[in-house]
Amino acid sequence: MKKFLYFIFICSLCVGFAACGGDDDNPENFVWGGDWNDPNDSHYEKYQGKYNPIEGDWKNIDDASDILRFSSDRMMYSLTLKPNGNYETAMHLGKYEINNKAFRYGPEGFMTQLYKIENNVLSIKLVFKEGDEQKWRGYTRFNK
Repeated sequence: MKKFLYFIFICSLCVGFAACGGDDDNPENFVWGGDWNDPNDSHYEKYQGKYNPIEGDWKNIDDASDILRFSSDRMMYSLTLKPNGNYETAMHLGKYEINNKAFRYGPEGFMTQLYKIENNVLSIKLVFKEGDEQKWRGYTRFNK
């Protein structure tokens, strides 16, 4: 129950920080392209269920203690990096689905994030529904 309340709290913060438009990826044009690791998806044959370009640990450019972990089995975690170098799991966000433009997680894919990787920087932007999105946030690959 505590984790669920924490999840709701984080979601409410995201709504509070939603920005209004202006970026190149317009959510009105965004269409979920399917999970490329789903055997029923047309891209499955090419990647054999192993499409996961965001796999690994990523450190927030603006907050070095904020780490996102995307595991090889497509589980997502929010971690806090402590000053002593140890991780603390802030939240297990669950299994995610991914394609070439976005990943989603949560109950029935409730949370959808657009992503792009350029110059070893993962940029993500949360999209709740048409016209409601955040600004891009940057993460760099992190190897402890």
